[in-house]
Amino acid sequence: MESQVKTTKKTLKKAKETSTDPHIALMCLRSTPIDSKLQSPAELLLGRAIQDNLTRRIQRSNNSDDVIDRLQYRQEQQRYYHDRSCKPLANLLPGQHVRIQDPTTYQWKPAVVKEKLEDLPRSYKVTTPPGRELRRNRQHVREAPTSSNDELSSYSSSMPSNPTAGPNETNQGQTKPQVTTRSGRSVKPPDRYGFTGH
Repeated sequence: MESQVKTTKKTLKKAKETSTDPHIALMCLRSTPIDSKLQSPAELLLGRAIQDNLTRRIQRSNNSDDVIDRLQYRQEQQRYYHDRSCKPLANLLPGQHVRIQDPTTYQWKPAVVKEKLEDLPRSYKVTTPPGRELRRNRQHVREAPTSSNDELSSYSSSMPSNPTAGPNETNQGQTKPQVTTRSGRSVKPPDRYGFTGH
């Protein structure tokens, strides 16, 4: 279904860019055959070919049982390829810090899980920092990443304060700018063949 919505939006966008009547563009989209063995959605709905400005070879109408079997086969294939890369998401606990996706900006914002809604599958009620209560599907709720500051402080405290200098140590007067990731960890480029730069 999401793919059909995407195709329809692209068709309307192209019709607007080319100053074409959007109704004709949608009619051509609906009169396009689904695949080589199935008729168009309009033919399956109306039982006859609709009149449009597309040139095509008139095909004999398929048996309704064959059409249903072919549609079910396509759905099973789509389900197989979709489920192959999917995994069930873990349940969230009340009071757990999470990030929710803003539907307008698609940015992930902090929130706290209030409860899991039993009557709606995979839905959670979350509270944002301003105090608003929102209902979000599990795919739009992610577990908040743990702060790496504690890890960095414990790691730096375990390191010796005065490390011994190696025999091929470079000049201490030259300091390179420290590169950090989004989570705050420092990036050290690999030292290959004696070259320290990229």
